[in-house]
Amino acid sequence: MFGRIHIAYSWVKIYTWLLAVCAFLGNDFLKFSLGGLPFNPYRALGLAAPAVLLLAPPAFWRTLWRGGARYYALFVGLLCGYALLSGLWAPDAVAWRSHTLFLLYGGMTTCLISGCLDSREAVTRALRLFVLCAVAVAVGALVEILSGHYGFNALYAGDYLWAACKSFMGLPLPVFAMGNVNDFGAYLFFALAAVSWLAVEGGRGLRCGLSGGLRSGGLGGSRIGWLYAAVGALFLFLILCTQSRSVFLALILAGAAGFGCFILQRPPHWKWWLGLACGVFVLAVAGFVLFWMHDAPGDVEAHSDAVRLGVVRNAWLFFKPVWYRGLGWGGVDHYNLQYPLLAVGDVPHLHNWFLELGFSCGLFVLLYYMWVYVRTWWENLRRVVKAGRLPVTGDPQGGRFSGRPDVWQAAVVVATLSGFLAISIASSSFVPAQWFWAVGALGFGAAGLSPAGGGAAENRTEFKARKKRS
Repeated sequence: MFGRIHIAYSWVKIYTWLLAVCAFLGNDFLKFSLGGLPFNPYRALGLAAPAVLLLAPPAFWRTLWRGGARYYALFVGLLCGYALLSGLWAPDAVAWRSHTLFLLYGGMTTCLISGCLDSREAVTRALRLFVLCAVAVAVGALVEILSGHYGFNALYAGDYLWAACKSFMGLPLPVFAMGNVNDFGAYLFFALAAVSWLAVEGGRGLRCGLSGGLRSGGLGGSRIGWLYAAVGALFLFLILCTQSRSVFLALILAGAAGFGCFILQRPPHWKWWLGLACGVFVLAVAGFVLFWMHDAPGDVEAHSDAVRLGVVRNAWLFFKPVWYRGLGWGGVDHYNLQYPLLAVGDVPHLHNWFLELGFSCGLFVLLYYMWVYVRTWWENLRRVVKAGRLPVTGDPQGGRFSGRPDVWQAAVVVATLSGFLAISIASSSFVPAQWFWAVGALGFGAAGLSPAGGGAAENRTEFKARKKRS
């Protein structure tokens, strides 16, 4: 794009998926020190990302500007530009440099992945790669909790509190290379969504009913279907082992949204299904609230919920005078540590992705992100509603999304984005989580292509036609 010398599109894709694999395996996977600086394969490989982007061919940039993740990629670019600009008023130069470096890495990863998703086929292959890495991470965590040895995270090793702590499943808390149990649970939540997407890819459809169960030709009609079911069960088991309340709430929200999409495909008596869904949802939320009120073993001295609320209240008081530009990246941590108006110990992070964006970048950046988020959710919901209004015929492509993979995948997007409202409060901060940026680009790319419908071959043809016309 910026010169006559270009890297072949195929080589850009090879580099991108190698970088994505390193991101999917976690921050602490094969970490090492280089010149006294902490490195891992992702950070080492990412050093070449600026050169790859500068030498990327026009086909890459056309895909980036017009692909399914283009609005999200624009948001990440805006985020990186703001991070550089906020150095002018950020109160802590060290924290600002750290946050900005993480954001630049995440921004380059987002652009690379978004520019390589040129069709539904590419999205499917990328999701399979993500699930394969997630299986490796899940198996590694399973080995860790069964053996009682944490191989990638020194913080959880030995006699440390979290290593001695066990969840209600009777096993140590899984973490592997993800930093902490909340990050690990959030990661597996997205992996579970990817499995749900792939389970119906290729026209297999999820023929599932309350009375009919799994029928021939659906998820249970093929060996690969049962394989996806086993992988999903493994992910769900490990999520329960994390005992992460925010991830549990995300599962409830995602399940309620997915069941709501299922209801929209029913005949006129769908109102009875809606009443049943509301009742189940209320019971699930009530059970979650009761669980939330029970202190975890690590919260004896200071309840984590009180600490989180104190951190937010502190940041809000410093944010109010500068709402239009925010505190700058690293500013929230600085004020919570240096000028705490409420006692929060040594916990500076907001534990809320939406508030972190707003308090750090200002109201306008947050509003743009919310527009991208709500727009993606609404477009996929419209796809589900529109399909539910079609006449039901003997044609498996008519009417019900149980026979339409593209509509089911739109429902998966709706459920995942609904669950993210709770996932957003799981991690102390998603900024340094390298997997978060790779999954975000892949997720919004899939979500952007989902409402288009049709088969993978059709989408590729349409995409190539648009590029020729341009």
